[in-house]
Amino acid sequence: MELQKTIGGILKEEGMSTRTVTEAELLIEELFLLIREKNGGKGVRSECALLLKPEGAEIVIRDDGVFFDISDENAQATSTRAFVVSCYMEQLGENKHHLKTMSFNRSAFWIGK
Repeated sequence: MELQKTIGGILKEEGMSTRTVTEAELLIEELFLLIREKNGGKGVRSECALLLKPEGAEIVIRDDGVFFDISDENAQATSTRAFVVSCYMEQLGENKHHLKTMSFNRSAFWIGK
């Protein structure tokens, strides 16, 4: 929750609309809770980077939990949370990508002003 508030505050300072900030906060909350859900509550290291640009922001999330593509809007919805994330990914369209690696999941999401 602290991460969500921090990023929301930064995006507000950068002049993002209230709707955009709220969507970014919801995305962060749901993604990290989905990572926890997918890993059965076991300890997973995760991180979030916020890259600011004049035309918007990129949110990059990495975790060392079980492999799954968070950005896949066609992923099987195994819970209400997975369904919400899937719908959000569909809305993002081309403004998302997932990097397949051997040791961690890395997903990035573009949020325009």
